[in-house]
Amino acid sequence: MLGTLDAQGVFIYAEDDPVSPWSDYMNKGTRSISDQLAKSRFTPAASAAVRDEIFGTPFVEADRLALQAQGAVVVRTDTGWTEMYYATYHSLNNVQGLPQAGWYPIAGKLPSFHVRKGGPQNGGNSTWTVLNSIWGPPSISRGVGGFNFGALTIAQTGLYHVSAAYQIANNNVDGRRSIQVSRNTTSPDAAGMILKSELYGLSAIGTAFARLTTGDVLRVMNLVGNASAIGATDGDTYFDVNYLSPA
Repeated sequence: MLGTLDAQGVFIYAEDDPVSPWSDYMNKGTRSISDQLAKSRFTPAASAAVRDEIFGTPFVEADRLALQAQGAVVVRTDTGWTEMYYATYHSLNNVQGLPQAGWYPIAGKLPSFHVRKGGPQNGGNSTWTVLNSIWGPPSISRGVGGFNFGALTIAQTGLYHVSAAYQIANNNVDGRRSIQVSRNTTSPDAAGMILKSELYGLSAIGTAFARLTTGDVLRVMNLVGNASAIGATDGDTYFDVNYLSPA
């Protein structure tokens, strides 16, 4: 019987392994150790494709668990963050896993988005209105899928902190100031809503933690008692979405 790789990927010699030439015999062991050392340190990768070429793409859970067990950490030079692989969560077999297996940012320049008002937009007259034309160019747009006419697409699954606020032009408008951030819909109070807040005064603000999934689309919506210009004053009108951790 010839030697084979053990569970850690290190070559284990057997009695029948040929010892000639001597250099090939020795290199079987040292090469396997070198391969595993390369995978155990912070490995740079310029893209997801390069990372997957190094570590492979597991398609069955046993392989996912094996990749997680390596504890491999990749420095993504294209995104600026460091990421680690997690297999699928299981209450008995893998409590450290996640609902969706994959590579997740854990440090560095994590996904982040911040945009403020660019100009006013008329709010609805006691009806929910999507804030779409009010926004200026994003000051931070890192690791997201894009921002188009008030719709922000999430590119990386994980736990996020989401916050939004707007201010009306004056305080002569009667009624409540309401704000919410919807997920994958332009309808208010729909399933999957991220946050909702109702206040009285010049402004409305809301904040929440949410587990977001790749492809989710977020929108800020507002409601005021009567039609009023949103973001016409110097007060804060903004939309923030910041990745916190795998979740």
